[in-house]
Amino acid sequence: MSGSPTFSPDSKFLYFPLLPLKAEVEKARADKKPPAEMPKTVLAVVDVSNGQIVKKIEKAKNFRLVGEGAGLLV
Repeated sequence: MSGSPTFSPDSKFLYFPLLPLKAEVEKARADKKPPAEMPKTVLAVVDVSNGQIVKKIEKAKNFRLVGEGAGLLV
């Protein structure tokens, strides 16, 4: 996934690629999981007010925020 950490236009959310843990990848390799079942990078959305990940978006290849206010994720 391409894209660098990006704040929403209203600065309430932070969007960034979240890589799988090394241990998860190594376990999947040891279990000889097929590529479709390997841990993948997801797009994480963090609420800046509390630091919690509020959403993980799978199958995103890249991302960009546009607009004003909360913005639009494309």
